[in-house]
Amino acid sequence: MDDIIIWSDSLGEHERNINLVLETLRTASLYCSLKKSSLFCTEIDFLGHHISRRGLGADPKKVKQILNWPKPKSATEVCAFLGLVRYIANFLPKLANYTRIFKLMPLTHKPCNKLFPTWEHSHQSAFENIKQLVVGRDCLVNIDHDNMGQNKIFVTCDTSNWRTGAVLSFGESWETARPVAFDSTQLCGAQLHYPTHEKELLAIIQALTKWRSDILGSPIMVYTDHQTLENFDQQKDLSRHQACWMEYMSHYDMEIVYIKGDDNTVADALSRLPNTVNSESPLPVAAMLSMETDKSLLKSIKEGYETDPFCKRLRDTAVSIEGAEWKNNLLYVGDRLVIPQVGSLREDLFHLTHDTLGHFGFNKSYAT
Repeated sequence: MDDIIIWSDSLGEHERNINLVLETLRTASLYCSLKKSSLFCTEIDFLGHHISRRGLGADPKKVKQILNWPKPKSATEVCAFLGLVRYIANFLPKLANYTRIFKLMPLTHKPCNKLFPTWEHSHQSAFENIKQLVVGRDCLVNIDHDNMGQNKIFVTCDTSNWRTGAVLSFGESWETARPVAFDSTQLCGAQLHYPTHEKELLAIIQALTKWRSDILGSPIMVYTDHQTLENFDQQKDLSRHQACWMEYMSHYDMEIVYIKGDDNTVADALSRLPNTVNSESPLPVAAMLSMETDKSLLKSIKEGYETDPFCKRLRDTAVSIEGAEWKNNLLYVGDRLVIPQVGSLREDLFHLTHDTLGHFGFNKSYAT
């Protein structure tokens, strides 16, 4: 037997109810663990809910990824966080009244990409206020399984090269559904080397596992910006991981639906939270090469400097060019790493950057 919940309207009634339950358990030779028991509480967390005299609320564990969101250290990270504002705006008509929130908007402007300004108290205040709005009662809802009506359950997922993100929501349509919970899980070990489609599928598996008690036995719609997963159940040749995941997914009454990456703002932002081991701003290309890819790529860049005529001239004149410098035998102009034109090296790195940072359109991809 798992947990037993006892609720009462008064202290005297509660004492009688507890005695009745304990005597019944004793008669049946069943015993409770004192360490795991909490008596005479005014609020508790149970099955993904926070229950108090104020009513039902979200379990803090469901929103800890939002509350623990680290302070942005780049314009890109500010943009990702403000994706939450775009998401909750439909649920909070008075959001525009919180003018202090938009003190963060100037930090997304183009000059901030080159030199991120000092993070001031007003920025921190706006940052914390947005967090509280996102996880507040006016925004979050609970799934009412007994009175579904026209409502549906939606699980929206995304993944980056190092983290997965997901949002559980409830409403009549995906566009109008309100959030129930958020999740973000850092990839580790072999997961970091999964191909992109398996990472996207892993994000779905982790979300299903995380919210199993909320969604098992109910029809759910799973949204992803990886289009090939729509036909995953028809795939014949499966890897070992995929076969296990397909068997696990068969437990759920679910349908996978494709959405454009531009529409997947919140799950995308959650999948790109800074690494918990090193919460610095997004890694430059050279850092990604040294930690997440084959070292031969880094070697190819250094060797390419010796054969690419442009890089050879730049190397010889770097002292007289503003912003040009050598770091760890790598050539930079400003904050950009110079990539020699050798074989398919540039194309390989372009694909690496795209897979790492996501689907953000031609112009931004080219600029990166």
